[in-house]
Amino acid sequence: MRLWFAIRFPHLSLSALDVYDHNPSLFITDKQAVFYATESAIKKGVALGMDITTAQLLGECEPLTRNPKKEQRLLQGLKKNCYQFTPYIEEYQAGHEYGLLLEVSQCLKLFGGSKHLHERLIEFIASQQHTVAYGLAHTAAGAWLLSYQSHPINGQENRALFLARLNQVSLDTLYEHKDSVKQLKNAGFHCLGDIAKQIKNAHLHSLTRRLKPEFIQTIQSIFDIDSDFEQATLFQRPRPLYEPESFFKETIEFDYPVAQADQLKPAVEDLLKQLEHYLVQRQRESQHIQWRLKNIYKEQESLEVHCDYPQSRGHLFYDLTCIKLDNQALPFEVDSLTLICKRYTTIESRAQALNLDNTKTTQASHENFGLTALKLRMYLGENAVFKVHYEDNHVPETSNGTLPLSELANQSLPSLQQRAIRPTWLFHSPKAISVSNRGLYWHGVLTLLSKPERIETRWWNQTVARDYYLAERQDHLRLWVFLDLPMKKWYVQGIFA
Repeated sequence: MRLWFAIRFPHLSLSALDVYDHNPSLFITDKQAVFYATESAIKKGVALGMDITTAQLLGECEPLTRNPKKEQRLLQGLKKNCYQFTPYIEEYQAGHEYGLLLEVSQCLKLFGGSKHLHERLIEFIASQQHTVAYGLAHTAAGAWLLSYQSHPINGQENRALFLARLNQVSLDTLYEHKDSVKQLKNAGFHCLGDIAKQIKNAHLHSLTRRLKPEFIQTIQSIFDIDSDFEQATLFQRPRPLYEPESFFKETIEFDYPVAQADQLKPAVEDLLKQLEHYLVQRQRESQHIQWRLKNIYKEQESLEVHCDYPQSRGHLFYDLTCIKLDNQALPFEVDSLTLICKRYTTIESRAQALNLDNTKTTQASHENFGLTALKLRMYLGENAVFKVHYEDNHVPETSNGTLPLSELANQSLPSLQQRAIRPTWLFHSPKAISVSNRGLYWHGVLTLLSKPERIETRWWNQTVARDYYLAERQDHLRLWVFLDLPMKKWYVQGIFA
């Protein structure tokens, strides 16, 4: 049997605003309505969902504005701290109340049973200065509902006891299903026990015909049933596994201020070995690392290193770091060097290429090319290395463009482009050809070898009308040339390899 602890924080919204006294007459607003109200404000007539103006007039209470981001940070901190008790943790919110649901069935032996685990939880939460309510049940939804009651935990609880306690829960507790609850109360149902009797007598199908599917699913999750109480549900949903956010951060402090980049390289290598061990142990890889350089005056400078492909080894990061260090002077004498790696992925999520030939030659060549291109970009700049891709345009000089290496290039040519004569290299802009009595001249005399290919386009804008030819220069270099028909001028468009 699974065992769930529900930890409910009824005043977390108030704590997020650094208010820990629940007695003053105040309320918290969200989207121009009351989201939370203290007991004192409720006694004065303030109700959840009430508009701000009415709440102020009724209770003469102080309004505060909700801070959802801080609420979430508080809950994440509590969630991270509860990881010491179990790895199976999930967040829960019902209206203005937040909570955590802990599945502890596999941790009981470690803590000596549910009673001692409960005592440890109480002791820990009390140290966090939060008002809490606890519930224990065989289902997560059931534990949350039982947190509204007060039941001692002695370690002898079982499924029958949990069901008996749930039967006493009022239907008003299920306020997220107002319509279904109202329909049931009109039919004479007042607590979950009334629903349990109905299911035992006429099975769950007697309710599915009248109530919303969401409400039926809630009832099933509370009692852990499929159709009746004779047997627990056959299929249980997976337990939510919580992994605390973690990242790599290590620092090396030098015995003396370092003024030259070469003196940093041994420390760079040592820190990258530690990062490699960290990533390999966790079956992870990263594309981004950050170096932080500090001096004795606490001045700080950051150095970012990025790879196109995830890495779990430190060799490439070392080469790229050294390239960056060699290309710029140190901003000051370095007293400490810190390596930080926050962003990484699991190795299993990496896309793998299908290699039917069972050879590593193609994969190795791709990796070598990628490393070479990456190093060239580090030396020459991000825009120095790029891909060429085809663009659907009839004007040759605008029929291709450039893309970063990481983006997918369009290399599918139309059938016409595949059949026609096209050069290996196209100029960004056509080069003018001189015309004399000897004929066409461009760094040598040109001879036309083919019939013209007419290209006409842009009739809606600036008309392009050209006759293209295959030409050969006197040194046997073959060129792609054209005659601009409107201007009656010759140009070189490209060169054949």
